[in-house]
Amino acid sequence: MEIPNTLEGQQRAVDGLIQYIRNEDDTVIVINEESKINGIEDNRRIDGDVLVGPVFIAGDTGESICSLTDEQIQKYVEKFAEPEEIPPDLGMKVSVDFYCDSFFFFIRQFPHLVS
Repeated sequence: MEIPNTLEGQQRAVDGLIQYIRNEDDTVIVINEESKINGIEDNRRIDGDVLVGPVFIAGDTGESICSLTDEQIQKYVEKFAEPEEIPPDLGMKVSVDFYCDSFFFFIRQFPHLVS
């Protein structure tokens, strides 16, 4: 899945306003900044927080986002290879699908698989 490197393209990818979470490995997680207050379903735990709704991971140049390197893609494919069980006090179980292309590594939840 290709996500245009525009504000509108990023907003479409996360179904709303965007928020960046910068990582130490020159990547950024792009989330919907209103997802928690809008009650969107849980997706993944990262650094002690539960991310909700659709998110994607892109490279971070410090001034803009860019394609992930092959090494970064491999890292996140391995990290998110299996669905995550999120305890009821933190959220709910979801399954995720991965899209890798030359621009972004995209994670999107599938609500119909929530148990």
